[in-house]
Amino acid sequence: MTLRLFGLLGLAAVAAVACKKDPTDSLRGGPALVLASPNPIFVDPGKTGSVLASLYDAQLNPLSAEFTATSSAPAQVSVTPDNSSPDPRGTSQRFTVAAQPGVTGVEVIVTISAAGISTKDTVRVN
Repeated sequence: MTLRLFGLLGLAAVAAVACKKDPTDSLRGGPALVLASPNPIFVDPGKTGSVLASLYDAQLNPLSAEFTATSSAPAQVSVTPDNSSPDPRGTSQRFTVAAQPGVTGVEVIVTISAAGISTKDTVRVN
């Protein structure tokens, strides 16, 4: 009985030392990618759509940051932050994409950036 107890305590001590440092800690060096969903966005002329952007590290842990978005053709498709339901953790931002009336059959690129990292999302106006 005593031998078993000492064996279990020894095994627990070895496990505690082995798990002292997180082996994936080096991957948490900061922001790695911005993801936008959906991609592509389909919008009818004169209507709006929505895109959700999120920032992640290399392990896909969400990170908080300030997000910005720009349109490659703002006269055809505009993009603005949607702050109607903000993320309390600041790890994501929703944007409203609006196609101008009379604009049809175009593809516009929306660039979303956070923490120095960008992603491109395609807006297709039907």
